[in-house]
Amino acid sequence: MKPLLEVDDLQVFFPVSDGWSTRDKRTVKAVDGISLALGEGEVLALVGESGCGKTTLGRAVAGLTRPTGGEIRFRGQALDRLTAEDRPVYRRQVQMVFQDPYDSMNPLKTAFQMISQPLLINRVVPRDELETEVLRLFDKVGLSPGPSYLNRSRHQLSGGERQRLSIARSISVSPSIIVADEPVSALDISIQGQILALMRELQDASRISYLFISHDLAVVRSLADRVMIVYLGRVAEEGPTEAVFNAPKHPYTLALLAAHPIPDPERSRKRRRLVLTGDVPSPIDPPSGCRFHTRCPIAEPICSQAPPPFLAFGDGHRAACHFADRIESRMEALSTVAPTARPG
Repeated sequence: MKPLLEVDDLQVFFPVSDGWSTRDKRTVKAVDGISLALGEGEVLALVGESGCGKTTLGRAVAGLTRPTGGEIRFRGQALDRLTAEDRPVYRRQVQMVFQDPYDSMNPLKTAFQMISQPLLINRVVPRDELETEVLRLFDKVGLSPGPSYLNRSRHQLSGGERQRLSIARSISVSPSIIVADEPVSALDISIQGQILALMRELQDASRISYLFISHDLAVVRSLADRVMIVYLGRVAEEGPTEAVFNAPKHPYTLALLAAHPIPDPERSRKRRRLVLTGDVPSPIDPPSGCRFHTRCPIAEPICSQAPPPFLAFGDGHRAACHFADRIESRMEALSTVAPTARPG
């Protein structure tokens, strides 16, 4: 089946400027050659440290950031070839839920106005049916449809209520894809579970696809069908979620998993302690070869000389590492690590 969304060799660069001079020709390579495919009803998670390019990629897919190079296709049609009539259709089909719902809401509008506005702009329902549709959406995301609630502004809502309102706003126009940028990271743990359950219910009911951006591996494992590990604007590893979690093939993936707590003291004591040293290099001047080699515990000279190829491990699982097919033996050979038990 043809993917709903395809991204080929996407690049998103930003010029460096101090606000005074235009002589600086350097660029921030936020996204540098990422490709992905998202199927109907699928959840693809983008995982990585802050500054790796996850949000920039999501904003480019949502049409909020203009790509520098590469191509984004929706149902086989390239975004840069959309006509003036087609572009509003795409905006309706791809919606975004932001990390901070407070900043993404207009402080001058009520909850009712925030939901009714996209319905009016996109002519989803006649004006005389507007209130009924807003109440239906409120009920669908678990918000009280009472009159006093509809008239509240963003500062009168809790964090969970604001995020539910954001989700209601995004699904109001019946999108095919929702780009969810850290949608639960700012919420209490109990509210996180409620929002994730809501997202799963919406997916089951409407076959919505999610491009889910997160750094929380527990959340990713509970929700995502596939996961893509991103480092410094490029893909390090990707594949089915359980395959990547149970048999990681890239040292960066191993480091992320090692940093994630396991709710089992015995397994936690046996787990390899892989701690990365140094900071993430600047995306203005990224390292040559493999971008992870400056922090990689198993790096060799070839890692700084040549970009690593993607090595495949079946069922769409692949990793961009010169030693991906020997990662277990390479990691075992490290003399400074504790006995290992792969996270799972």
